[in-house]
Amino acid sequence: MRNILPNIINKNLWKIILAIFVIEIFSLISFKFAVLSSIFFILILILVALFTLYKLEYGLWIALIELMIGSYGYLFYLDLPGFKMPIRLGIFLVIILIWLIKYFNLSKYIQLLKKDRLIQNLAVFIIFIVIGVITGILQQNDLKSVFFDFNGYLYFGLFFIFLDVFKTKQQVINFLKISLASVIYLTLKVFLTLYIFTHGFIWLTDLFYTWIRDTKVGEITWAGAGFFRIFIQSQIFSLIAIFITAVFIIKKSQTDNLKYLLKNKNFQLIFGLIIILQTSILISFSRSFWLGGGVGILFLSIYIIYLFKNQLKKIYRPIIILFLGALASIILMITIVNFPLPKPSSALGSDFLKNRFTTGDAAASSRWNLLPILLEHNKNNPILGTGFGTEITYQTEDPRIKNENNPQGWYTTFTFEWGYLDTITEIGILGLFVYLIFIAQILYLGIKSFKTHYSLLNTGLLIGLMALLITHAFSPYLNHPLGIGYLMIAASIFQVNKNSS
Repeated sequence: MRNILPNIINKNLWKIILAIFVIEIFSLISFKFAVLSSIFFILILILVALFTLYKLEYGLWIALIELMIGSYGYLFYLDLPGFKMPIRLGIFLVIILIWLIKYFNLSKYIQLLKKDRLIQNLAVFIIFIVIGVITGILQQNDLKSVFFDFNGYLYFGLFFIFLDVFKTKQQVINFLKISLASVIYLTLKVFLTLYIFTHGFIWLTDLFYTWIRDTKVGEITWAGAGFFRIFIQSQIFSLIAIFITAVFIIKKSQTDNLKYLLKNKNFQLIFGLIIILQTSILISFSRSFWLGGGVGILFLSIYIIYLFKNQLKKIYRPIIILFLGALASIILMITIVNFPLPKPSSALGSDFLKNRFTTGDAAASSRWNLLPILLEHNKNNPILGTGFGTEITYQTEDPRIKNENNPQGWYTTFTFEWGYLDTITEIGILGLFVYLIFIAQILYLGIKSFKTHYSLLNTGLLIGLMALLITHAFSPYLNHPLGIGYLMIAASIFQVNKNSS
């Protein structure tokens, strides 16, 4: 996997990025003219159907691109009575339907279920999901809330398709290409959004803000000191990509000196990639991402020590390179905010980073207000939970909720920021335990195939998974297609590793 870069970064990569850009332009147009959203929705599903019929792999790649750029899946939607059907659900249903009609082989999957422990554990976990749905209904939770609370787990329905598609090294390369295109595009979108909001483009800011907010792609919030926080949920893939890229950098620094590396074009591309990815995570100003990133850095440090244990005199190389990359990311962020054309609306103050750590914001305060209430509620039925759609009322500092009509900020919801506690509420400690066993099996697959020729990618995926597990504690991902999608990606690639070892 060390020499795959030329197969990934080529003209086809830029074509994918351009295609994503065009799709986003259509999303922006349909947001401005709502009647077009349904038209584009239907046209996209027709194209997905044609591509999937031609080759199952193509349908999966489309689904993954949408996942990596679309956050909650509402870039396009079909406006039905009382329900907006997101494009993600439409793509999922089309791919599943075609797979069942054209590619499904019952005896093959029964055999896989019999012999594959990972699939067996997933089946047990799905049983707990069903129990959570039944419990929610028996608890007389609102049926609409029950559905929207558990529907993220439906994404596991693509797992057999993942296993069918990820068979060879070339398919792994194809995945790396579409995922790299997606995270590069997402990063450029973050940069452009920050530039627009910090440079007073009044005619664009309102459109961009409402488009990103109402399509549930992300959040744009004023953060003080002339800075806007651009947080996009799909950036979790950017965070994971940082560690995959860092592993390649660390390995390359083991064999080549710094002078040679800085002149090497392939290395320059990798180094530039990690700089822009880190910058986008900085711009998100997400404590959850930063905490997950901190854990990832810890595991990267362990990897460096492992790799250089017999070459301690060279251990400074990756440390210097990664430090320079982090420094360049901070400089790039400040440059975007203070770029002189046109004159920025205000400057990024040095005390903003300090304030981000020392003062609470609305999201953090709300999260801590919820914690004791959620803990107290989970004492009611800790083993199996109180089912999907369980609602809890607490006080939030969110200015969209705490206002003149609701001065105390009381808020009732069935979605909770504390990821693992959310799972306990839905399916209990026992259900969470089964889920963690499933994830542990994925980790074991990755560790088991550590010394294959996929070891660099494998290591990056493992560190990314550890970062995801920490991030989920404070910003739920493992009960959402974003986190579930990554679990299936990692498990499928580890299966390829195992089969090719």
